[in-house]
Amino acid sequence: DRARIAGKMATVQAMVLAGTGFAAGWALDASPKAFVVIFPAAAVFGLVGTSIYRRVRLRGQRRLARAERNGRREERPTLNPMSVVQVLREDPAYRRYMAWMMVFGLGNLMLFAPLAISIEDRVGVSYAEGIVATAVIPLLAMPIAIPLWARLLSTRHVIEFRSLHGWSFVTASVLLFAASGAASYQ
Repeated sequence: DRARIAGKMATVQAMVLAGTGFAAGWALDASPKAFVVIFPAAAVFGLVGTSIYRRVRLRGQRRLARAERNGRREERPTLNPMSVVQVLREDPAYRRYMAWMMVFGLGNLMLFAPLAISIEDRVGVSYAEGIVATAVIPLLAMPIAIPLWARLLSTRHVIEFRSLHGWSFVTASVLLFAASGAASYQ
């Protein structure tokens, strides 16, 4: 159930982000100074979404919260950032796993800026077209892909799942790099 619920939440998030990205691109094409309105409006929508999400209840929520509060001190939820350092210091396997997740995540995040620049330089697209190509289309593909990934997550160990998921991003990045390089010689 966890994978299915996470998939549904990620699908809603992707659709909202796709709509916001499309609206931002359209507004920036109309006026490059539109960001003065776009960013505060997006922040307001984010706060509204957070207040809606906050009302979602979990079956047995009170019992689970009570068990967390009454558990061992080191298992209780905390806002202390040093607790993260302590976990990483005490668990070398988890530390190694998180280090590799950081490497994959940074690589994924670094991909979008060169991709946007490449599309703009090679094709000469507008703000809206660039946002559609780099953000909206991938986000709209997520409702199709998320159920497949969620099904895979429910049948595999999380480490195996993250490995497959990470390597799929590496493959996509290599293909984008090859496509961009091939286009530069035409």
